[in-house]
Amino acid sequence: MRVYIVAIIEPPEILSYFSPKNNFSITRQFQPHIFEIVNLNATHLAGVFFNEQYDDVNHAIYFYSKSSDQGNSAATGELGYILLLESKYADDKKRALDLLTTAAKKDNTFSQVLLGRMYLKGDLLEKDEVKSLFWLKKAAASQDPKSMALYALTLFRVASTQDEYKTAIKHLEQVMTLEKKGLIDLAGAPELLLSKAYRNGLGVPVDIKKAEEWSDKAFEKRGE
Repeated sequence: MRVYIVAIIEPPEILSYFSPKNNFSITRQFQPHIFEIVNLNATHLAGVFFNEQYDDVNHAIYFYSKSSDQGNSAATGELGYILLLESKYADDKKRALDLLTTAAKKDNTFSQVLLGRMYLKGDLLEKDEVKSLFWLKKAAASQDPKSMALYALTLFRVASTQDEYKTAIKHLEQVMTLEKKGLIDLAGAPELLLSKAYRNGLGVPVDIKKAEEWSDKAFEKRGE
């Protein structure tokens, strides 16, 4: 098993995660040859470090688990995601879904979006558009631009009544405002949906001219 030791020497990039200025308290623990971090956020960041910098799933799971036990919902969600990706066992998959649901209920946006996508696609969960929109709406409430965009796009795509389309269009207009501010790039997706709405009278009166205008704007954004 590899030994990871925090030191002024290599690897230098680890210092940004375990810096005294961030008030991280670190002590060495040589069994099982990994250091113990006595701080909820630092423990979570250790998991992020091993997961993203070293692609070390075992140590990432160790630190995510520890941080999750300390009540960090972000770590709980990321632990669930790793188990979902890495494990081949049904019990681990179930545990992963339980962890994601727990984190989502604690307003972890990442877990809410993931559950929303899974319910929408029927991926490891029974397909359920109502539950999908429930979690995506929760995520959008965080005001995260990407989550707001995903909710708006999904809302339109699953709409089936005029009122639902009208609501979806309002959300599309909202995220297009965010796009104008440079907070997100949707590559013309809202414009294409608005073109479809005006072409087919979905939530708005049929207007072929407006449909073509929105279509032109979409292709312009795509560089086509």
